[in-house]
Amino acid sequence: MFQISFRPTLNLIRQNLIKRPFNKRVYNQNYSELQIFDPTTLLSSGFLYMSKLPQDIFISVTANKYKKYFAEIAERSEVIILEHPWLINLARKFFGPKIVYNSHNIEYDLLKNRSKSKISNLFLRRAYELEKQALKLADLVIFTTKNDQNHLTEKFGLDVEKTVVVPNGVDISNNNKIYTPKEKSKMKVSLGLPENKTLVLFLGSVHRPNQIALKHILK
Repeated sequence: MFQISFRPTLNLIRQNLIKRPFNKRVYNQNYSELQIFDPTTLLSSGFLYMSKLPQDIFISVTANKYKKYFAEIAERSEVIILEHPWLINLARKFFGPKIVYNSHNIEYDLLKNRSKSKISNLFLRRAYELEKQALKLADLVIFTTKNDQNHLTEKFGLDVEKTVVVPNGVDISNNNKIYTPKEKSKMKVSLGLPENKTLVLFLGSVHRPNQIALKHILK
């Protein structure tokens, strides 16, 4: 698997950005990542993030300059996986590989409900069209909930046969052990955690929707 990321490490940012905007990280024989430092992409993403808008909504425009490089990668690939709909315009230029769209959210509804400012209305139509294109053009769509699957297949007239639901979370079906308070206390001590406090484990990145979710959980 080869991942392309526009969120470079600080080491790449500190390098000579003109001569070396790419950094390839090899994690193991089956997985490597290409990090790209593009000032235009980072500036536009930063502005959109501060405006509570999807930070990658214009990434297909700013990343278009790398389309020849992406085409070379696509020639060696059988599948292109989109983690968000924003790069669909770039991905659809490579008709050889199959396209899989991993729908984490209903992006249009998330944007509409998250930001009520007037400026957000300028981006709503673009978000809607990109999400619609990703759902329509993908050979396979992965949803995280059954509700999302039902809502979007009906809304856009998708063939349910090309969709699948893969819920977030951890499968504990094979671990039915219930720990006693004493066992939990012992594990907390071994981890250097306070025994007399309730602990909450939250798995997720620090992007804004997750931060909002965590605040609700803590309340």
